[in-house]
Amino acid sequence: MKLIEPSDVAPRLYRGWYDEARERCVIEVIDGEPTWRDFQTPSSLRVVRELVPDPEFRIHSFTWGYIGTGPLATAHAVLEDALGVTPDRDIRSDFCDEVVAFLCDYGRVPWLLSWRQVVRWAQSWASNARQGDRK
Repeated sequence: MKLIEPSDVAPRLYRGWYDEARERCVIEVIDGEPTWRDFQTPSSLRVVRELVPDPEFRIHSFTWGYIGTGPLATAHAVLEDALGVTPDRDIRSDFCDEVVAFLCDYGRVPWLLSWRQVVRWAQSWASNARQGDRK
C-alpha cells in the first residue's frame, strides 16, 4: 500500500465525540491544525465534513475505547480518510488495537487525532511490516 507523505495533503484534525441529540458517536474532520486554545471557542473551528461508517460494518454509529466492530469501523474511516486509500484488514485491525481501543471510554469521551499522527502511525506500521515485525 502506497502511503501519503505528510507534506502531500492539507493538515486536518479528527474529532470524535458523542452527540446526545442524535444518540450516536460522530467523527468530524476539522480543517487545518487548530491549537487547544481554538477549542475554547468551538465556533471558530471549521468542520469540513463528518465521516460515515462503511456499510461493511453494519453499524449506524462509530465507537471507540475498546476492541470490537464499532472501533474497527472507526479505524477504517479514519485511516481511509487520512491515507486516501481503503485500508486492508491488517493495518485496520492493528490501528484499532493500538490506537482506537485507547481513545477514552466507549465513545462517550471526546478525542482528537491529528492527520499527521495517523499518517506517522501508518508509516511506522508499514515500515515494521516490511521488516517482518507485523503479522
